[in-house]
Amino acid sequence: MDGNLQNDLSEVVANDKAHVWHHLIQHKMFETADPNIIVEGKGMRVWNQVGKEHLDAVSGGVWTVNVGYGRESIADAVRDQLVKMNFFAGAAGSIPAANFSKRLIEKMPGMSRAYFSNSGSEANEKGFKMIRQIAHKKYGGKKNKILYRERDYHGTTIATLAAGGQHERSAQYGPFPDGFISVPHCLEYREAAQDNLGQGESYGLRAANAIEDVILREGPDTVGGLILEPITAGGGVIVPPEGYWPRVQEICKKYRTLVICDEHHHASAQASWGESAEKAFADSRFNLILSGTPVRSDGETAVWLDVNPLGKIQLPPGGRFSLTYGEAVDLGYCRPVTFHRHEGNFKVSLDDGTEATVSGENGQNISNSMKRIRGIDKALEFYNLAQKIPFKADGITPEMKNSYQRSLLEEGVKALEKTQERMPHAGGLVIAPNIEVAEYMSDLLEDLTNKKPILVHSKLANAENRISTYRNSTNDWIV
Repeated sequence: MDGNLQNDLSEVVANDKAHVWHHLIQHKMFETADPNIIVEGKGMRVWNQVGKEHLDAVSGGVWTVNVGYGRESIADAVRDQLVKMNFFAGAAGSIPAANFSKRLIEKMPGMSRAYFSNSGSEANEKGFKMIRQIAHKKYGGKKNKILYRERDYHGTTIATLAAGGQHERSAQYGPFPDGFISVPHCLEYREAAQDNLGQGESYGLRAANAIEDVILREGPDTVGGLILEPITAGGGVIVPPEGYWPRVQEICKKYRTLVICDEHHHASAQASWGESAEKAFADSRFNLILSGTPVRSDGETAVWLDVNPLGKIQLPPGGRFSLTYGEAVDLGYCRPVTFHRHEGNFKVSLDDGTEATVSGENGQNISNSMKRIRGIDKALEFYNLAQKIPFKADGITPEMKNSYQRSLLEEGVKALEKTQERMPHAGGLVIAPNIEVAEYMSDLLEDLTNKKPILVHSKLANAENRISTYRNSTNDWIV
């Protein structure tokens, strides 16, 4: 365009002034002046209705047209798709969505799926709904609060205004829904210097710890999510200080708080998040779900389950992400395994119609008629192998080198070592039938690996702390 318009746009201007409700602008001025109507664009430049050229430095006004204007290849692709298939609801798939989501996920390490929405506000609403749905599904509806940071922007729907930290935007739109709680911002330039709170990493850690303070105040069992801008844009272009993102991740993992990262306006993940943020969330990728039946009654090798490298759980290497076993099954990251508790007592019907109860304690003294019952010998033998500690001839010293439990653990140690070649942070769990066997298997693991495992049972104090210690340690095994 050369700035010379061939068509009279006075009617367009009149229609705009009469019928269009513009965003973020007072209309009083249009009583004496015309609105700015953008007519055409090419590259980085746009022209209005009178031919005035503008250099578009804000990409369509809201950072959306970063590819520039007048791209014929894009226009042709859009036209071709509109002719072939212009719309179908997201309950069904489409060729563009499938191909684009693959290319998008390739640029988002640790992610596996894309959910398409019509706007940023709508996307955040979906994130809020996910957090609330998980709260109902897993936490009885209690873990439903969503934290947001002062000065951050997340949209202009009622819910995203409730989660917005720029209160001048939400004035006169309340009341807002409950459950949205603010946390302090991380504006190092003003706050650290003003309050003499330290700078750089020391301030970054303090700013992140302020989030933990709010979680503890509200109750960790009530806080389900945290929404943040990687770099606060409209609130002042606030770049989080060093140490902030890694500490935020530690806090969210500790309290099982989901994170929504919103408003990625920048050219790449590196530009948007910064190196510290990429490092902070690099290990939030699902790493390993290792579980299995501790004993088998059919004499076969114990089952040691791993992530499926061929199916839908195709995961990137490195990192760890903690899930309870029930959550892992619910999310489809491992198959369910049923652990049967058996006290070793068997009720059997004899040939004469009477019933008798046999236990592992008297397994050697059962009658010949009972021994004829198919499988009872093997069942009682299995009970004794699994439920009792084997001793040496003196009846006092546990057998450490030749026992059924040791053979199970040898297989487990091999399986874990093989898994750790791909996933160094993988760990193993042993579920023992009773406290005595748990202590025995702990000793066996120490003998096998030259490293003491974490032992947890009801006679030891602070069982929960012991489990937390395992989660935060380099120990391979917990019993």
